[in-house]
Amino acid sequence: MRTLPCLLLLVAGILYAEDPLTVPQTPPIVYPQPVGQCFILRIDSRRYELDNLFKDPVARLLGSANYVQTKALYDALKRVIAERAPIEGAVTRAQALVNLYTTKVEKSRANIDSLKQLRNTYRSSDKVDLQELLRMDSAITNETLNLTRYEDLEEKAQFKLVETQKAVAPYNEKVQLAQDKYIAALKDYERTLGDIRTIAIANGKAL
Repeated sequence: MRTLPCLLLLVAGILYAEDPLTVPQTPPIVYPQPVGQCFILRIDSRRYELDNLFKDPVARLLGSANYVQTKALYDALKRVIAERAPIEGAVTRAQALVNLYTTKVEKSRANIDSLKQLRNTYRSSDKVDLQELLRMDSAITNETLNLTRYEDLEEKAQFKLVETQKAVAPYNEKVQLAQDKYIAALKDYERTLGDIRTIAIANGKAL
């Protein structure tokens, strides 16, 4: 029973481990020059002077670059991640509770082993006091009761963890879908920016 939540948490951890996604870069800006046969293109926080021959190709690329939709998909992704956050918090708290009782169970078992070893050592000694032996037996009995209680609490905590993992699953799917849409749009957008950047670097004069 104990390994099941751990496996579920591992799966969830993989889903949660998407790389932090940054907001899409703002579109390049074209500044027409009032005099001369050139224009200024600003991209990557740099400015390039380009011949007007490249104005139409750059304009077409700017027209095909869908910054507004890409930014909207980014905002949508951030919203669904925010919606998932409270459920993730519940998963974290449930896992912490499992860890707490697992530690108590392990400590209690270790205590029982230690008490039994101590009793065995005492019984093999030359002088054995019956009252001391009864006290040791009582300590073992009490610790065994503690172990039973901790195991029960651990099992309940594990069940709660499984339930919270089930609750977060639909949110994971929503995040994954929103992320896939955003990444696809971002790749197209950045590909267009790359084409504009190539024109600027290959044919422009850096200012």
